[in-house]
Amino acid sequence: MTAICADHVLTDDGAVAGQVRDILPEGVDLALELVGTPTLPDTLRATRVHGTVVML
Repeated sequence: MTAICADHVLTDDGAVAGQVRDILPEGVDLALELVGTPTLPDTLRATRVHGTVVML
């Protein structure tokens, strides 16, 4: 996937945080939440301590 500048591609199975933490044990620095409150807890689990979550 490096041809499209993607380091990793994840399939959203409802538990993306586990997949993210397998790749980045500390979590991501920034997450963009576009779905809303149903997926927000998983997004927060994927984000590092003091990371940023933007919810639109």
